Amino acid sequence: MQAKRQFVTSILILASAALLIAACGAKEGEEGGPCLTGSTCNEGLTCVSEVCEKPSSSGGLFSQIYASTYFQKCKNCHSPSPAMPQPEIEKTLDWSTQAKAYSTTKTGKVSAASGTGLEDCNGVSFVGSTPAQSIIVAVFDETIRGAFVAASKASCKGVSLTNMNDKVGSTIPSTDLANLKSWITAGAPEN
Repeated sequence: MQAKRQFVTSILILASAALLIAACGAKEGEEGGPCLTGSTCNEGLTCVSEVCEKPSSSGGLFSQIYASTYFQKCKNCHSPSPAMPQPEIEKTLDWSTQAKAYSTTKTGKVSAASGTGLEDCNGVSFVGSTPAQSIIVAVFDETIRGAFVAASKASCKGVSLTNMNDKVGSTIPSTDLANLKSWITAGAPEN
């Protein structure tokens, strides 16, 4: 009888330990857990390097995005007098000043020249309701780009989008990408 009680007690202890271990791991889409399909997370969280995180209280400000060394390169092509003019460039974005960059990114829609392969995305907003639904994120994030289909225009797919990391000549730093995603998750405020 004593051996039976010890056996049952051992089983209960092992079961309790297994439950505690299982509870410690965050679930998919939750803070600290893996991102959901399409590099998304539950509401209020942002997918950064395939892990769901709360947006940083100091990150996600448009002023930080605009001021970053990486995003400063945007004005080389996306401005009225670009340093590196490109005939196939998207025509709406204007990063010549922070105010214009904010306005054209937040409310602008794709206007690609014919023959660029991007015509299927003409009229689609740069900023969607989530980072995973935003062209402005998809052009920098390979995972989002691979699954991207514009909610407003099914013919606009990630396979049509340019990998801006190639155009810029370097991969977007993870902090800049996280700030961009956090800004969109916060509703893309002018800050």
